[in-house]
Amino acid sequence: MAQLAANRAEDKFFSVLRDQREEFVRIEHSLALNAAASTDEAQRTSRAALERVYRAELGGIDDRFRVARSVIDSDPELANRYSDVLTRICNGWDDLKADWPAPQMAATVHEGLPRPSTSC
Repeated sequence: MAQLAANRAEDKFFSVLRDQREEFVRIEHSLALNAAASTDEAQRTSRAALERVYRAELGGIDDRFRVARSVIDSDPELANRYSDVLTRICNGWDDLKADWPAPQMAATVHEGLPRPSTSC
């Protein structure tokens, strides 16, 4: 029975990380489109789209990190195997949030987004 619970916890942990990956892919795709924009109009449009994607994903990503942290904190074996992985991913996300918006975007993004908190 204990093994079954451990397997469920690990499954939950990895399902949350897979969801995170898809959200990061969406942001990465928007960043790539922004970088590829060649005209001023295309840059304005892609920057606005990137900002919408970032804002849409912000809360969900933070929430999923809290869930992932809760799952591994409740299982010492999982924590022993994966806490460094989760911390590395969280640190990258926190770095992105701290630097948002990117300097080249600062003039075009909407003000008023609260300063982010640490995810993990």
